[in-house]
Amino acid sequence: WRLSIEDSATVLANALRRKLDEHSGLPVRIVAHSMGGLVARTALGIDAPLRQEFAKREGSRLVMLGTPNGGSHSMAMLLMGRDRLMRMLALLDVTRDGREHLQIISRFPGVLQLLPRDDANDLFSLATWEKLKNADEDRDRWVLPRDEDLKSARDFRNRYAAYPVDDAGILYVAGQADTPCGLLIDG
Repeated sequence: WRLSIEDSATVLANALRRKLDEHSGLPVRIVAHSMGGLVARTALGIDAPLRQEFAKREGSRLVMLGTPNGGSHSMAMLLMGRDRLMRMLALLDVTRDGREHLQIISRFPGVLQLLPRDDANDLFSLATWEKLKNADEDRDRWVLPRDEDLKSARDFRNRYAAYPVDDAGILYVAGQADTPCGLLIDG
């Protein structure tokens, strides 16, 4: 989460290119879970020659396990401090309080890039986050994401949506779990 998905994808693309060069003709199989699927798909999306080499090798596959291609409302819950991970972190880290954790995490590009498009709430808009904060009785602990960070995350999501998807070379495996699927401001 500390790095942008595109920064991680560049590292992966370079590693893939080296492996493709070392093992000419052999298929490449990538199995990626959650955000790793976004990183892998981005690596293939930002590097057209790499994507073409990957696709022409018979048997090459990208298997995405539970990848949040459309983003995840869990990230919004995390940024609100209403996530199990944030509560556990608060219990483990006695040197910082929850607000300090949010100050750190709200600056992680990967967290913001995992925000979903939400028809009811534009989670890439600072105005939405201000509205959410103002509706919260516990608003004093909030840390708002920075406007420029949200805009950068939106730009990534727009680029990601435009990356080509090879139906033959990309497989998606979904699970089933209780997952937040939207935000509702009541009141």
